[in-house]
Amino acid sequence: IIMKKDIVKIVLKSYKEYLKGLYGSSKVSTFKENAKMPIYSVYIFELFFNIYAFFQGFLFKGSIRKKKYIFVNSRFEDIICNLNKEDVVVMGGGKDLLFCVKNKIKFVWIGYLVKAFNIYYYYGRDGVYIKALTLIEKKVTISDHKSLLLWEDTLKVGLSFANLFNKNKLVDVICIQHGLFFLGSKVRPAGINSNYNFFIKDSQKKFINNSNSRNSCVIGLPYDITERPLFNKNIYLVGIGGLGTDDPIYLYSLWVYSKIYGEFIGSGYKVFYRPHPTENVNFCKFCFPDINIVPKKDLFTSSLSVYIGFNSTLLYEAMCFGNISIRINPVEDSININDFNTNLTIDEKDIKHIVNKLNKYIKNNDITYSYEENIGNRFVKCINLCRG
Repeated sequence: IIMKKDIVKIVLKSYKEYLKGLYGSSKVSTFKENAKMPIYSVYIFELFFNIYAFFQGFLFKGSIRKKKYIFVNSRFEDIICNLNKEDVVVMGGGKDLLFCVKNKIKFVWIGYLVKAFNIYYYYGRDGVYIKALTLIEKKVTISDHKSLLLWEDTLKVGLSFANLFNKNKLVDVICIQHGLFFLGSKVRPAGINSNYNFFIKDSQKKFINNSNSRNSCVIGLPYDITERPLFNKNIYLVGIGGLGTDDPIYLYSLWVYSKIYGEFIGSGYKVFYRPHPTENVNFCKFCFPDINIVPKKDLFTSSLSVYIGFNSTLLYEAMCFGNISIRINPVEDSININDFNTNLTIDEKDIKHIVNKLNKYIKNNDITYSYEENIGNRFVKCINLCRG
């Protein structure tokens, strides 16, 4: 219990530092945090969770003992489905349960973890959070060597798992990067709390202290596109996300995109705005007539297209599969700089030339689909490399 108390303090401190970097990078004057639940809900949850944890202590028989790979949520579907199902377990919530039932994969529910953390975060009551960590530890730490796969280790769930197991010799805590980092960002990058990192590209190593060939591997994009689509004259304006209508940098990006949208009217291109997951889609619909929220894998499968943005990893992903990526070089200094090149770069002041510049590029280049080695093979290579 004493060790768990140290862990929860570390997790709380790290999470607060992450929020400070995230919201401190914006010009929004204030960010108010409010308790997410009334106090009577806290007492009810604690009561029922204590009962649940008590019975789990008796009922759990180590059903994941022979599992080699523990994925914390089902985000990396392509990797999971490329592995032997007998070796895999997914720990998560309702959405992950549906994925596991569909694909006949072992599932362990951990839906209580975020609520337990919130009770500690907002009310300072660490008892139920410590009990949640203890229960998870019993489920994961049996006797066999395992790989624990995270998509983040800076948010509530990933932080909890990383700090609970990153000193356990029987568990390899691995962060599979889901996005690129940006130069000048004050947000702590994913992977800093894990023992191992699987990077999208080699240049990410410089963002994580002490990265080397023993604790990191370049896995590439963590999914496959097996179709070979043709080029279609679709334009996707890639939202930067942000803190909403009080965020001047976010509003600036929308203003620039509205100028780009205007340039493509009558050009023969169909223009869509693609919101970042953090954006309010209803607000975006007031700004642009056509909104696209199709899963990116489906988007890349349907056609080769043109992606325009500032600092999104989606620009890099699109380019990797043969799409055209255009970076807007902003006048606003606060928009972070990409750690990768795009097919085209255009200054904001030259947006009036964007259609001609794009047409010239298409005329002089063959726009075709590109293909990487199967993600299952790339994953196994990285696992073997990290295990020596």
